[in-house]
Amino acid sequence: MSFSASTVYTREKLLNFNKFVTLKKRKFWILIAVCTVLCLASFILDLALSDFDKTIIVAFAVVVLMDVFYFATYFIIPRWTLKKSPILNAEIKFEFYNDNFCVSSVFKHGHESIELRYPTVVKAYETPTVIYLYIAKNQAYIVDKTNLEPNSVEDFKIFLKNRNIDVKS
Repeated sequence: MSFSASTVYTREKLLNFNKFVTLKKRKFWILIAVCTVLCLASFILDLALSDFDKTIIVAFAVVVLMDVFYFATYFIIPRWTLKKSPILNAEIKFEFYNDNFCVSSVFKHGHESIELRYPTVVKAYETPTVIYLYIAKNQAYIVDKTNLEPNSVEDFKIFLKNRNIDVKS
């Protein structure tokens, strides 16, 4: 059995992937929040005790700058850089066979095809509309479930599971 699908990498799909990757880093964001709260609490405590120390202000400023930096890195900069991305509005066609899968991309400035083996996929996640097939830590193919043929997402997930790719929700 083989499957095929096509996905147009719209701005929305690419930003949703960025958001998905970012939100998967929960421990990182919790650490950032805890550091910010501890720094803010020590700043307030220092002010309340009127034992004002400039190092607390510097530490608080550094933590706030780190927060702004990471927020910008994960949420703002991707929106700016997406405008110049060569994959924006590219049509990606997937053909899944027993031993490998083929990815054909049609860009503004040409096209590209690549044939990959299933061990290339390091992990897979499912959302209500797409399946992300990760080939690196922050790089994945976006398979639109609405364009999957034959139109059975469950059969496709079983197909992937038989190739040692467990699709997580």
